[in-house]
Amino acid sequence: MSNTSNFRQAMQEAKGQLIIGPNVIANALPYLGGGLVLTALGTYGGLGVINTNPGIFMPTFFAALIGELVLFFVARGIRHRQNIIKQGKK
Repeated sequence: MSNTSNFRQAMQEAKGQLIIGPNVIANALPYLGGGLVLTALGTYGGLGVINTNPGIFMPTFFAALIGELVLFFVARGIRHRQNIIKQGKK
């Protein structure tokens, strides 16, 4: 392992997290299930739009794609700020 790696430090910090540990599957299942349900609803809705009004499918697809990217970067920024705040308290 490289001398510059912070793997050991990261693992020590991760052990304090709720998602890591002996019951990691039980802790992750709600998030996995929620993601699967949202994916199924989006697929079903997209197929319904194609059947009823195919002309608006691509505009709504691109709107959803842009919305997904916006939400991703907002959540990423919030998590980054939390990490900075957490590091400042140490």
